Amino acid sequence: MSTIIITTIVMINLAGISYAYWNNGLDMKTLVYTGNIEPYFKDDYEIKGSNDKVEGQITVNFKDEYTMKIEGTVNPGYEGEVYYGIGNRGTIPVKCKPVSDPTCEGVSLTVNQPDQDLDPDENRNNSKYECKLKINANNIGKNKFKYQLTFDQWNQ
Repeated sequence: MSTIIITTIVMINLAGISYAYWNNGLDMKTLVYTGNIEPYFKDDYEIKGSNDKVEGQITVNFKDEYTMKIEGTVNPGYEGEVYYGIGNRGTIPVKCKPVSDPTCEGVSLTVNQPDQDLDPDENRNNSKYECKLKINANNIGKNKFKYQLTFDQWNQ
């Protein structure tokens, strides 16, 4: 009987030593994939002059995918709208943060952005996030303004 007890104790010790050795050599490897957001201006736009009585002409140029430049010569009282699209090359949906209208001396600007999420382009079948910038020229002169779109990850 004592032989069985001693043998059992030795076997349990060997099992414990074997487990400790196996556990010490056990490596756990994990991968975490994170998404990215990459909103950009789509290169299509539309300019509409809503006040035909006042002369003026504006043009839109894209310096790169992240910068839209609006230039032109307009008379006081000119009203126009620039419709533009935003895409998302990222891998996760984004939402544009609400912002106040940009301020510029001599020009009144109103930004209209939809309150919706912007899915990655690959999931959208070439649809776009429609935005509108309304321009009302009040004074004569050269006016500059900078307007930055801010995006966050969209969470359900």
